[in-house]
Amino acid sequence: MSTETNLIPHSRQAEEAVIGAVLINPDVYIELSEFLSAEDFYIHRLRFVWQAFARLVERRVPIDILTVSESLEKQGQLEEVGGAAILVGMLNATPTTLHADAYGQIVREAAVRRQMLTAANKIASLANDQALELPLATEQSVAALEGAILRETGGQLVPLRDALGQAFDQIDALSRISELPGTPSGLIDLDHRLGNFQAGALYVLAARPGLGKTSLALT
Repeated sequence: MSTETNLIPHSRQAEEAVIGAVLINPDVYIELSEFLSAEDFYIHRLRFVWQAFARLVERRVPIDILTVSESLEKQGQLEEVGGAAILVGMLNATPTTLHADAYGQIVREAAVRRQMLTAANKIASLANDQALELPLATEQSVAALEGAILRETGGQLVPLRDALGQAFDQIDALSRISELPGTPSGLIDLDHRLGNFQAGALYVLAARPGLGKTSLALT
């Protein structure tokens, strides 16, 4: 393995352990596929194996050495993977399926870090492109980071303009309501400050001893 390859975030042991764990217990694939995809594997031949798992699950065919080998053979990928012997080797080398989630998280984290490096290289290229207008370079830089951020958080980025628009719409809607939403406390000043008690919100009642915190909370 070259020095350059060693510098790229990845774990051959974790990737092979993930494959081996699925071959031992196919149910592991269902769990790991919730956050892992074929593109998360740095070792290209293991991407083929993960794709074979997906095809078999989609067709409701049991996952084992034979079915995976046949699926790879039909795609013309078995030889590139290294043959059925490689699959057997990964199965035998996997210490346990109990830690499959941890192996998968290692693979996922390395994949996100590779995305970050790709984004960083693109941003550096954009920054050095003097012919590119700064606003456009900035926009493309943000877009380059977006993929890695979304991959890590599993969320969805919302432009500030849209978020502010939604907030103002909510404020406007509330201003049109004669009564505040939520449950009133009976204390007018408190209700105006809090906007009534809202379901799912956490409220902390604090004061020095003997000032009636318990009585207030109970009433």
